[in-house]
Amino acid sequence: MTSLYPSLIRLVERAIQSHVEGYSSAIFPGHDEEWPRLGRHFSLQKDGSPIIIYPWFGVYDTAFGPIIYIGFNGQQGWCQPVYETAIANGLSEGRSYKMPYKDILRNELCFPLKDESLEWLKTAESEEKHEEIVLIFFAEVVNCIGQYLI
Repeated sequence: MTSLYPSLIRLVERAIQSHVEGYSSAIFPGHDEEWPRLGRHFSLQKDGSPIIIYPWFGVYDTAFGPIIYIGFNGQQGWCQPVYETAIANGLSEGRSYKMPYKDILRNELCFPLKDESLEWLKTAESEEKHEEIVLIFFAEVVNCIGQYLI
């Protein structure tokens, strides 16, 4: 397990509980996972929309190093209302995330944090800088996927 895990989970929780204008989000109780995949499920709703989805935000420890991402599961009851539409519309790379990809094994649409931001998180920079990186990443992904929450 990487030393990034404990501090990252606190940052993930702060991001989920932060306010992204036009949306509400909250940590979804339970369903915590353990190494090699650690993070939090959360509820996400666009203001004025009756649709609520339940994405996942955290870190997956791979043989190549950790991947920090936000995942949207395509199964009914999780993120199905946005999953197929987002994939069909051809997503592109963002300022803080790499090209989203479909994880066939998990049936997830994944938005991975860009490598250069991940490198900043691994440094001894201040926690405020780390929090800023995670908050920007979270807000950008929420705004991207939020266009499909109608």
